[in-house]
Amino acid sequence: MTVTFPIKPNFKGRVYAAVQDKAGNIDMQKDSPVYVSSPYGIVVEDDTQLHTKIKANIAIDTKPNNTLKDGTMLFQKDVPVQFEIEAPYSGIKQVTYKLGDMDPVVIKSFEPGKSGICEKTVIKDIVKSKAGGLNDKNDVMINVEVVDNAGQKRTFHKKIAIDRTAPLLSYDFDYNKVSNGHYYNKHRRLTLHIRELNFEPEKVHIKVKENGTISSKTPKASSWKSDGIDHTAVVVFDNDADYKIEMDYTDRAGNRGNTLNFDDFTIDTKAPKATVSYDNNGSRNGKYFNNTRTATIKVVEHNFNSAKFKAALTAQNDGKQATAPSLSSWTKNGDTHTATIRFYNDADYSMQLSYTDEAENIMNTPSKESFTVDKKIPEVSIDSVKNLSSNRKPVAPSISYSDINLDKKNSGIQVEGTDNGKVKIKAAEKQEKHSISYAMEPLKLDDNYVVSANALDMAGNKTNKSISFSVNQNGSIFVLQQKLTNKKYVNSPFRPAITIKNVDEVSIMSLTLNGVSVPYTLENGVLTIDKEIDQNGKYIINLQVRDAAGNVNRMSPIEFIYDDEKPIPVFLINKDKMKEIYFGPITLTMKCEKEADHVTAVYLNNEVLGKNQYEMNADGSVTLKVSDYGEYDVRFEMMDDAGNKAVSDVYHFTLSNNLLLRYFDNKPLFYGSIGVIGIGVIGALTLRFRKKKA
Repeated sequence: MTVTFPIKPNFKGRVYAAVQDKAGNIDMQKDSPVYVSSPYGIVVEDDTQLHTKIKANIAIDTKPNNTLKDGTMLFQKDVPVQFEIEAPYSGIKQVTYKLGDMDPVVIKSFEPGKSGICEKTVIKDIVKSKAGGLNDKNDVMINVEVVDNAGQKRTFHKKIAIDRTAPLLSYDFDYNKVSNGHYYNKHRRLTLHIRELNFEPEKVHIKVKENGTISSKTPKASSWKSDGIDHTAVVVFDNDADYKIEMDYTDRAGNRGNTLNFDDFTIDTKAPKATVSYDNNGSRNGKYFNNTRTATIKVVEHNFNSAKFKAALTAQNDGKQATAPSLSSWTKNGDTHTATIRFYNDADYSMQLSYTDEAENIMNTPSKESFTVDKKIPEVSIDSVKNLSSNRKPVAPSISYSDINLDKKNSGIQVEGTDNGKVKIKAAEKQEKHSISYAMEPLKLDDNYVVSANALDMAGNKTNKSISFSVNQNGSIFVLQQKLTNKKYVNSPFRPAITIKNVDEVSIMSLTLNGVSVPYTLENGVLTIDKEIDQNGKYIINLQVRDAAGNVNRMSPIEFIYDDEKPIPVFLINKDKMKEIYFGPITLTMKCEKEADHVTAVYLNNEVLGKNQYEMNADGSVTLKVSDYGEYDVRFEMMDDAGNKAVSDVYHFTLSNNLLLRYFDNKPLFYGSIGVIGIGVIGALTLRFRKKKA
């Protein structure tokens, strides 16, 4: 009997059979089951297992020398490779791999595991290469094909690059006519060649030195042009200079190119060029200099011969011939040759340079230069009056200044007084070739004077000279610093301070207050009495001083009154007659207790009245008339001659037209009315009583 049954895909296991007869007997041996499949089981799978179960890891443990721009690993030599293959579902049946240009390798035999199949294995090999041949390229493909026991097949890939060929370097010039071993009289064009698979222009190490320094002519990475594996760059030598070229290149994989040997050479096609500079260019007008000048001469010339260089120099001082400076020895820095000329002495100089090089090229000739060195400062003198002197009579200073190159326009004198400010100068002027002098008119006003003479020459040298002196014919002036009210009153404590104005320093001969000597302080021309004035009364200050010029001055006595008492207000209405209610117009009179004091303001209901709203009487009192009915508050302010102020109490009253209030306010009428009413009531009661009795 044959039994057929399906096994669904993606099954992995054992299938065994047992027979049962109609009597219920089962042919089933526990220890030895009858397997339909092999004892290791059976695997049924479909395509869904292909990408989830079959795996192959292509591993390269060797570190690459570099990577390509697309990330591909780049090696310089043979590359060990390892395949880690896994087919856990049905097991590995066959592995086929190919390493680039090498022949394929097929492996069909694998060591089974416990399950009876090979689920995992590791295969090692080496990707071999040869310079210019086997696998020497950027797309070495490593392919691995894995077939499992179910016949499923999967392929894995990995790309690497191997570069074993060293770069090939070469060059050529377009102009090769040489003189004296390394001189060229024309510009040259150099073409550089590199033959390389993995060219990296930024890794080309090339130095073009021009006169010993790296030149801008050195090709940049962007200047290389490529045609397949051939790469070129061009350098144009179009400057006169000494050139030195160095070049090497190591490719991306680490292969070093061949060495190029360049001969050093010089290009010289231009005439020598000279420049002149100075360390001192501080001139007022482009010609005159007030300090030593050093001229630095630089000649740019490759084949320089200092013996052929000429410097024609002249020097004159005030029209007379003077010793001219000489040219220093030359120093060299590449093609630049330097010498100096130091113009130290005061003189008028001129300089002319010339030179022709070994190739008969004539140097550009700088313009002839002329200038003057003048380090001497002008001479200034102020005579006819001594510095820091005190003079009891007018003085007339005389001033003179001189210099070979005097700038008369910008030289001058100035006279200024401490009290009177700038003084208009009146003087007789005398000019000569190199000098100018002034004879001033006498200074007649008392003052502290400063006479300044400022002499300037054309080179900017300046001499400033000044003297100070005083003219003191009148002596001291005295001024009380405190302000007196009405020119004689003070109403707050103070220490009298007197300013002593004098062009010279003064000394105190005597100081009295009300005839008594008192201590004082004298500082910066201000005398201050140490004692504070704080008591009411009259005070007299007397002062006598002597100045440095010998003048003795007595101050006119200073008199003042100290008064801090406030005025006392008075209402001319008797207090007994002052009422709170009035029934007709009222006249109020206000005055100060002291006749010397006076009313300054009148307030009615807190508003200050204009002077046309009340009367100011000859005795100093004030009269206010109120005629409108209403309630009123009256007060007034007053002040004495010393400036003391006071305010009266507020007087409150009412002006009313109420008849009933007026009736009650009239006492005789009010009490008389009460008597009449009483008699009338008694009479009426008596009459009524008599009627009842009858």
